[in-house]
Amino acid sequence: MSGDKLAADEKACPFCAETIKAAAIKCRYCGSDLPQDDGAAASAEPPAEPPETLGDPEPPAVSGPPFVRALISPVTSAVLVLLIAVAAVSAYLVGHHAWHAHDATDGQVVSEAVRSVQLDRVSTATATVLSYKAASFDADSKKAQALMTASMKSDYLATLDKVRASVSKYKLNLTAKVASIGLTSITDDEVKALVFINQTTTAKGSKNTQVDENRAIVTMVKTAVGWRISKIAPF
Repeated sequence: MSGDKLAADEKACPFCAETIKAAAIKCRYCGSDLPQDDGAAASAEPPAEPPETLGDPEPPAVSGPPFVRALISPVTSAVLVLLIAVAAVSAYLVGHHAWHAHDATDGQVVSEAVRSVQLDRVSTATATVLSYKAASFDADSKKAQALMTASMKSDYLATLDKVRASVSKYKLNLTAKVASIGLTSITDDEVKALVFINQTTTAKGSKNTQVDENRAIVTMVKTAVGWRISKIAPF
């Protein structure tokens, strides 16, 4: 969002701070459902029988934060199942080829033990980077940054502040779990894997739970301080 003064028919999205229309009920940038202000409520036609209100109003529908949406893109369950099957076959073919191509010059690692270790490394790091709890947001983000290269950390930090306010206000918790993973390339210095991730977002005091099924190509590289994620690209 620019520093210009908002027009009368504009407002800032409380989740990503982008400028949107004042009458909008869903942000066109981050996809979040927007709480209605008093003006919108006053102009809305009242229900025939107003529901009884008990305690504090429920937070708006949960939506994944922008920095996660920037890293991975949602897929439907049917497509996810199909892609998991394709990934499994592809991983087998790559492994089978590498195991028998001892004279290959492409540098692919043939050791099944090493390949298994790297799969576990990518899986654990990906889940850590894409998860956090509101109560430990800063600690969780530092843990995630420790698994990134300097360039990826820079991109991560550039968007982190955009979600901090929403995470704190609505007590958002994001849990990422790797549903399936398959190697696409593995050398002594770089590993690439197709990763299928299930992300569950919840908010304190809300009955809404959002589950996103995503896929991404995760790249890890060997650095002077160990293996680090250098890129998470939508697939």
